[in-house]
Amino acid sequence: MTELIARRSFSPLYIGLDTAFLLLFAGLLLWKKKYMTVLIGALAGILYMLVDYGIFHLLCGARSISAGYSLFWVLLWMSISYGFTNFTWIWLWLSKDAQLFSWSFLILLWWFVCPQLAATFS
Repeated sequence: MTELIARRSFSPLYIGLDTAFLLLFAGLLLWKKKYMTVLIGALAGILYMLVDYGIFHLLCGARSISAGYSLFWVLLWMSISYGFTNFTWIWLWLSKDAQLFSWSFLILLWWFVCPQLAATFS
């Protein structure tokens, strides 16, 4: 059986844009007094990091990165990005937030726009 290897590639611009979005998104949530939503997102990002780096990398050795880059920092960004965004969105759904459509549109739009911006300007 042939071994399948999943690979992802992110330009530094993609990482920078996504980090800026995460800060803006968190800032908007805090401005709207969605403190529990931000807390849940932050805890989920930390949990993702513990699983990705702690279990998959340190324990199982299943994560690697191209030479010259830090796996810790890339996994930290990915974990915070996915964990924070996904779980804040889930929390907003579960809490039946009055602005759910706007939050959902913002998140989904960013998932389409960020790769396009990075591809265009990288």
